[in-house]
Amino acid sequence: MTQPDSIKKVLIVDDDDAVRQTITAVIKRLDLACSEAAYVNSALEMIAQEDFDVIFLDVRLPDGSGL
Repeated sequence: MTQPDSIKKVLIVDDDDAVRQTITAVIKRLDLACSEAAYVNSALEMIAQEDFDVIFLDVRLPDGSGL
């Protein structure tokens, strides 16, 4: 599959391991760099350290809202 040139790095934030792993598998099949986080705080730390082109964010997380 081909992806748009503007999308290179994706962050998946979901506390459900199965959901996070499924989305990650699909993203990796598109040959995109993919990082994962299960908590809001972890995601915020990752975002502070690097830029992501797309973030898939669960709305309800154990340590806060994805909104």
